[in-house]
Amino acid sequence: PGSIDFPCPLSSLRLPLPMALVRCAWRASVGRHLEASSAVRRGELLFTEEPLFLSSTAECLKMQEELFQRPSTALPLATQLFVAVLHELIQRGQTAKIEQLKQLEGHQQQWASTARTLYDGLKEEVAQSISFERFLELFAQCAANAHEVDGAQGAAIFVLGSMAEHSCRPNAFKNVQGSQLTVRAMEDLVLGEKVSISYIPEYYPTWQRQRLLLHGFNFHCRCERCCGFETPELCCAFRCPECEGPCCPPTPCTELGGFCELLCEECGLRCSGEQLEAFKKAETLEEFGEESAAALHPYHFKIFHMYLKHLDQVPAATALQIFPQLFEAFGRLREEGHPFLSQLAQREAESWEKAHPEDPDADAAWHRAA
Repeated sequence: PGSIDFPCPLSSLRLPLPMALVRCAWRASVGRHLEASSAVRRGELLFTEEPLFLSSTAECLKMQEELFQRPSTALPLATQLFVAVLHELIQRGQTAKIEQLKQLEGHQQQWASTARTLYDGLKEEVAQSISFERFLELFAQCAANAHEVDGAQGAAIFVLGSMAEHSCRPNAFKNVQGSQLTVRAMEDLVLGEKVSISYIPEYYPTWQRQRLLLHGFNFHCRCERCCGFETPELCCAFRCPECEGPCCPPTPCTELGGFCELLCEECGLRCSGEQLEAFKKAETLEEFGEESAAALHPYHFKIFHMYLKHLDQVPAATALQIFPQLFEAFGRLREEGHPFLSQLAQREAESWEKAHPEDPDADAAWHRAA
C-alpha cells in the first residue's frame, strides 16, 4: 500500500505549548514527524518548548545515591537524564510526565548491554520495584531523545523537539537557551512540508555522519545529501595540483578515502591515477603531519574541525586569521543565515574586541554578528 498521511493535533500530545506553526503527522515511510501547519518564512519561529525532563550533573549525583550502590561522577549526559527519569518513577510512580515518554521512540536492542550494567548496579530495593524490561525501555527513550542544555552541563527531553526528523541538510534549526528549546525555519516552508533538523554537526563527510547517526541514534540517514548521486562531498577537499583550489569527490563517500575521482571546483581538473592514490593515503593517515598538510585543502573536514577545536586556545590575533577560512568552508554547504555561521560571527567579533579593540573593523565585526 502507499503512504498514508494524517495530521495529529498537538493537543493530543498534552504539551503546554504556545501557538506553533507545526503539527504532528504520520506517514508509513517515515513514521511520526513534524510538518508545517501553514506557509512559513525563513527565520520564522516554528515553536518553543519547555523540557519534559531536565538533569544536571550535581542533581544526578544526589539521585544516584538514592538509586545505585555506587554513584558515578562520570556518567554521559543521556545517562544522567535517565537517572532523573528513573528517580521520578521510583519516587512518584507513573506520573503524567512518565506517561508522555510513551510517545517517544527508543532502540532497546542497541542499549541492552549498557542498560543491563546499570540495572545490575541498582540498590536491591530499587531493583525490586522495576523490571529490567521497563528499565531498558526508559533508558532507550532517554538515549535516543536527549538534548544538551546549559553548555553541555546537563540534558533534557523535549517531546515535540524529539519528533523533528533528521536531515544532513535540514530546513530548520534548534537552539537551547537555558532549558528552553526553540526551533526556527532555515528555509521557506510550504504547508505540509516536513520539518527537519540536524542531530549532528553538519561539516562531516557522508561516511562519518552515518557513523555518528548509527552510533548515537541507531539509523541510517537517507536524505538527499547522503544518497544524492550528484551530490559532491564538499567536506573532503584536497589541494588541486594545478591551481591549489579545492578538489572534491563528485559523489558521497561511504568510507574514509572511499573516492574514485576528484574534481576541482575552480579549474575543473579531474584527479586520477597516482595523484588520486596520494590523496587517499593523506586522508587516511592517523597523525596530521607534513604529508597531510600538503595534500588536504583548508576546506577538508579534518583541518576544519582541528581549527574549530583550537579557536579558543590560540591568541585572538591568530584566531582572526582562521575565521575567514571557516566561513568560506561552511558557506559552501549552507548560505547565510545558518546558526553555525551566526555563532562563528559572534566569536569573530569577540576576537576582534580582544586583539584590536580600537580598530574600526571590530565594530564592523559586531555589526555582522548582529
